[in-house]
Order: sequence, then structure tokens, then C-alpha cells
Amino acid sequence: MQLYIDYRLKRIVTGVWAKSSVELLDHLAILEPEEPMHRLMKAQALLINRQKQEASWILTDYKRECLDDTGLGILSVSMYTDGTRRVLCGSSDGGDRADFSSLSG
Repeated sequence: MQLYIDYRLKRIVTGVWAKSSVELLDHLAILEPEEPMHRLMKAQALLINRQKQEASWILTDYKRECLDDTGLGILSVSMYTDGTRRVLCGSSDGGDRADFSSLSG
């Protein structure tokens, strides 16, 4: 949390925040390998740091898993949490919550 506060208060630059955040998220992914949120947060940190290719690889893998798990023809990943730490995928056609299917994590 302190890392994010330092970043928002401009005590550290974006690159330092992103690199440190990715390292922390990699560590969390080792501790909780079935938790998809860590990969999505890592992709977000990479995008903020303009590391588009690395983020793209993570999101492509995630979309493939959504397709495998839900059978939806997903063109984009929409992230929604329902308060239970579940990450939900939805198809890009409707956008309402009724289109979301859970990825257990």
C-alpha cells in the first residue's frame, strides 16, 4: 500500500512503481497460483508503464482461458468483481452483468 501512496504522491516515478508492483504481483502469483486477479493487476501495471506487449500476452492468455471456461466468444475482457474475490469474464456483445460467467479462482 505504501508503494502506491508514494506513487500517487509523486515520491516515486511510474517506472519504479510499476517494476516494484510487478515484482510483488509475481510473488503473490506464486503464493496463490489459481488467483486470476494477480495476472490482471500485473497487466494493468505493465500497461501504465507502457509495456504493451507484455500486458498483451497476459491478456491474450486470460481471454483464452475465459473462452475455454465459459464457451463465450470473448472479444475483450471485462473485469467485474462481486465482493467475493471472484473475477468474472463477460462477452463483449451485451455488457450487462447477466452476460458474466465466473472464473473460479
